[in-house]
Amino acid sequence: MAKITRAPSSSGHRHYRVTLTAAPGYEPCRLAGSPTDVRFCRHGSAEAVTVGQYGPQHVVVTFGPGHPVHFDIRVPDRAGSTPADEASFTLRTPDGMIPGETSAYGRLNVAPGTVIGPVRPSTATATA
Repeated sequence: MAKITRAPSSSGHRHYRVTLTAAPGYEPCRLAGSPTDVRFCRHGSAEAVTVGQYGPQHVVVTFGPGHPVHFDIRVPDRAGSTPADEASFTLRTPDGMIPGETSAYGRLNVAPGTVIGPVRPSTATATA
């Protein structure tokens, strides 16, 4: 399960947290860095926003049952942002990519200059 929620803002930016939780029975895996191939949609229609990455890309975290992770979507706080309700992305491992695409759902706004932070351990407790 992957969910997008609003996070505290910083100077000149809005932040959204994407939290991923694994259902019981899934095998743990190792993730590292910011997700790639990030796309945003609103009601199923793609929004044309190119994103970058920020933060350390080499830190490895464990993801699996009982080990939720999250990453940050940092959006410049300016006029002309575009509403979205879905983010699709590819998760990275220390050695490459996890095949397939993951989607997270929740309300957010995106704009040119949006960047994606690295995956980090989370304290979320919800499971799918």
